[in-house]
Amino acid sequence: MAVDLNNLLIRSGQKGPFILVGHSMAGIILPSFIRLYPQEVKGIVFVDCSHPLQVKRFAGYPELTIKAPAQWQAKLMGDFGLLRLFYHDRYPSIAINDSINIAAQDFIPEAAAGVIDEANAFNSMADSAALIRNFGDIPLVVLTGTAAKRISDLQNPETGKAFMRIWLELQNDHLHRSTNSKQIMATRSGHYIQLDQPELVVDAIRGLVN
Repeated sequence: MAVDLNNLLIRSGQKGPFILVGHSMAGIILPSFIRLYPQEVKGIVFVDCSHPLQVKRFAGYPELTIKAPAQWQAKLMGDFGLLRLFYHDRYPSIAINDSINIAAQDFIPEAAAGVIDEANAFNSMADSAALIRNFGDIPLVVLTGTAAKRISDLQNPETGKAFMRIWLELQNDHLHRSTNSKQIMATRSGHYIQLDQPELVVDAIRGLVN
């Protein structure tokens, strides 16, 4: 994925160095790009990013583990139109008819196989990312969503408390990857800070540009 991103930047004529801005699983993917192409990275913004150790830290809580269906199940459901018929999830904090929700709904049947592949590869990808601990002095901003609503879907309140405790510890650990890092708490945001408080993401990017 890191090599693909580099090839995309080169072939589309983009000129580095770049500010990398990543959300969620980017915390597993971007470290490889930073290790392979450090000269191309001028700054980093982690937007509530995953941590390579989260699988191990969440292992004792079934609600927090990734459960991916089998590929044949997804393919069968896609072929018969069941994914499009029954899957009506949407991004939080925005209207159901927002363009991002419409696009996501349209891509579900096509993206299902890729999503399952990523979920099944998450553990091995995380193990690789865990070995990449040093970003040097590249400026790093870690945005962390701390709103209570991010655990409202969890059935067990104790699991919710454990999640927030572990997540905050892991987010703090991101800071140790760079000698030039800072953390910003998004107190009104869940996992999608770019939707709940987009101004925080914009300000973090502008701060690095300046």
